Amino acid sequence: MIFKKRLFLLALLALLTLFLAFHASRLKVATDFSKMIPTGHPYIRNYAPYKKIFGGGNQIRLSVSLKQGTILTPGFLKTLRAINEDVMFVKGVDRLTVRSLVSPETRFVMITEEGFDFGPVVPYEIQETEASMKKIGKNINMAQLKGRLVSMDMKSALITAEVYETGVNYLSVYRQMNEIRKKYETRNISIHINGFAMVVGFVNDALPKILGLFTVSIVMIAFILYRCFRHLSLALLPLFSGGLSVLWSLGITQLLGINLDPMTTIVPFLVLSIGASHGIQMVKRYLEECSLHAEGYDAALHALAELIGPGVVALITDAVGFLTITFVPIGVIRDLALTASIGVGCIIVANIFVLTLILSYLPNLLGSETTPGAEQLQPYLSRILTGIAKLTYGRNAYRVAGTAFVLLLIGLFSARTMTVGDVNPGEPLLWEDSVYNTDAAKIMSDFMLGIDWLSVLVAGNEDGTCKRYDVLQIMDEYEWGIGSIPGVTIVISPLLLGRAVNEMLHEGDIRWRTLPENRRELGYCFYQAGSSDDTEFMDMGCSTMNIRIFLTDHKGDTIRRVIQKSKDFIAHHPLNRARFILAGGNAGVMAATNEVVEKAQVPMLALVYLTIFLLCLIVFRGLKAPLIILAPLFLVSVLATAFMKAVGLGLNVNTLPVASLGVGIGVDYGIYVYSRLKEERKAQASFPQAVNTALHTTGAAVFFTAAAKSVGVLMWLFSDLKFQADMGLLLGFIYIANLIGAVLLMPALVYIFDVKDKNEAVKGSPLTGSRVSLSRKSV
Repeated sequence: MIFKKRLFLLALLALLTLFLAFHASRLKVATDFSKMIPTGHPYIRNYAPYKKIFGGGNQIRLSVSLKQGTILTPGFLKTLRAINEDVMFVKGVDRLTVRSLVSPETRFVMITEEGFDFGPVVPYEIQETEASMKKIGKNINMAQLKGRLVSMDMKSALITAEVYETGVNYLSVYRQMNEIRKKYETRNISIHINGFAMVVGFVNDALPKILGLFTVSIVMIAFILYRCFRHLSLALLPLFSGGLSVLWSLGITQLLGINLDPMTTIVPFLVLSIGASHGIQMVKRYLEECSLHAEGYDAALHALAELIGPGVVALITDAVGFLTITFVPIGVIRDLALTASIGVGCIIVANIFVLTLILSYLPNLLGSETTPGAEQLQPYLSRILTGIAKLTYGRNAYRVAGTAFVLLLIGLFSARTMTVGDVNPGEPLLWEDSVYNTDAAKIMSDFMLGIDWLSVLVAGNEDGTCKRYDVLQIMDEYEWGIGSIPGVTIVISPLLLGRAVNEMLHEGDIRWRTLPENRRELGYCFYQAGSSDDTEFMDMGCSTMNIRIFLTDHKGDTIRRVIQKSKDFIAHHPLNRARFILAGGNAGVMAATNEVVEKAQVPMLALVYLTIFLLCLIVFRGLKAPLIILAPLFLVSVLATAFMKAVGLGLNVNTLPVASLGVGIGVDYGIYVYSRLKEERKAQASFPQAVNTALHTTGAAVFFTAAAKSVGVLMWLFSDLKFQADMGLLLGFIYIANLIGAVLLMPALVYIFDVKDKNEAVKGSPLTGSRVSLSRKSV
């Protein structure tokens, strides 16, 4: 039907392409912090009302360090104040949250003969005298800023600020902060910056290079396809149909009001590679049909008739594989899933309507006298495929199945200890020696607070919770317990401030560094500690107190230990007219994200496998086919998890989608090879002949597809982003493993479980690998 109106359809699709290309050009690439976190998770939801007071997880930190001398010089303090003011005027930074040694909000309190003496640690007018510098040093000690805003060796000072969670141009924030670095760095002053905004800004800034590597990948794929088909037009057609699918999907995405996040730029490439994969199958089958039909029109028609069934089933499973990612309740992941699913839907149209219709206009590139098969392949590939075919029947089939079973056991054992969350202490998106990670390491070494922290709140039902000694006792017990856990550097809370004030009220006698039991005296201590106003540790009226737990790193295991200890303590220590609230800070966001990822992993994979099983059950009308197709996919999923562990990748919000998509990618290979093998078993005299023909035709297309895509993604190893390099390595492994599963393990399983007479199955013509006979079903 579609071939009768092919010119009209192509013209209509050309107009549609122009329309969607216009909208694709208007697609925005932007990052929204609120879409990067699981907003529905209890940690995020419970902490949300307190973010304006105690800060969220989107913080930026800037350390100003001296190579020689200390910070107690007028020149340094004036420079620090200038930097502090510049940070306040960075667009995207909440200027009310900017804090440093020189901020007016950074105050000290002390007792003198005349009463209380309090004020900013660094006065607005900085006197260039030795006495003034000594006074500021004393104020720093009284305010207990060492390890917090001042390094222990007095060579570094820290500036902290909150970045808005929505409507922020992170590339602009990144560039403005780097301008500050460039403006103030000297031979003696170095500036170190870290925070979510800097990571995302770096990714945005590196986007042209990322796209450049994608382009190199596409060129490599085109070269391999040219070696496969030996016709430039045929090599470019799969890429053209895949690229068309990407263009359409981006246009539709823009119409739906979805922005493309820099962290999901891998999706268009995945859509392109999946589209090219199916296009390769269509072109390969078209070449086979060209040897049986004089006209290219007839060859394209029969190729479509043969592949429309397995092709549509494979693409539907791909789409479902992407959609299952919506089980992860994180906005950016759901946008990724929707965009990718739209892309797969576009592939169906691009391959059925565009690719085959274009092929129908091409002349017969082989000629009717040519017999397709092994002579279309390079001799080395023909020998490889012949050798693989010999491993799929007889005793070799059982050896292959046994080896697969052993690998499955090894993979399951390794996957059992898979880390959910980050594995390494640095930022996993960037290389270990990147400026960001070296800056983070410097800040971590200079300040006891570190760069990763967890906020645990104690919220009372009324004002004055800090005056209740019973609540403070349980808080104190919690802080002692949590502070002893490996990975915790220091715990800071209102209790620390209250003790310091009580010591000060007793003439600095360290024996009074404790909390009074009297309600009135407690109220006075916390009033002096700042309960009369909102601070980072108490709200006004002291109804809610903030316990900040600073960590050595943000590894998944570190965060999980602290969270589990907190949950256990809270469960066994109920508060009277108050409650503990988990959890804020950047580690709280990571804890929520890790829990969401861990919870979503099994349902995602289960739904993918169930969908594949049901679709294959409908198409192949039997239980054996879906089980045989699923077996290699399950093995590859397990081995991919083991591979991630081996190369130091954790299961997190970035790797989970790629790991789950491996199933959808692999099912394409399996369905095409199984369908062709089933077809050849009906036409050939023996199983060896059937599997040899299937591998030299459809199997060869799968081989070239996997090789092309693997070479393409392995080019990502040269990326400036460690994340892109890691994903290239992981995808390359998944492509190759799925190839082996489809052309080796699956035919062996067919022989073991679906061939009734094993002795009869191996009789027939010996395999030479030089020529392959083709079957022809009526269309």
